[in-house]
Amino acid sequence: MHISTENSDFFTDSTEQIESAVRTSREIWISGREKYPCLALLTNGANACVNYFGADEGDMWMSRSESTQSALFLAGGVEWEAPADAVISIDTALQCVREFCLTLTRPDCIKWQYGV
Repeated sequence: MHISTENSDFFTDSTEQIESAVRTSREIWISGREKYPCLALLTNGANACVNYFGADEGDMWMSRSESTQSALFLAGGVEWEAPADAVISIDTALQCVREFCLTLTRPDCIKWQYGV
């Protein structure tokens, strides 16, 4: 898998390395050998927001939740407030990462909202 964070860019198939990168990074992109499909995660402590990009244009999905609390994230170094219905737990985000790494498809373990 190709892993890009705000501090590093590397290839690995190690689940432990990928999960460590997710837990220690504020912004992470995960893809296979090609640029798409990919997962883009924003994390802040126990909170995460996950985006799935199936292609360069038009196939974009954002995590959907029942949360009632918005959360602040850094996206490209800029503070961004994710809407409450997009905020999921870091553990749920890691489930998405595991599934994506196995299938390179949009994970089924969460609900998604299209094109947000």
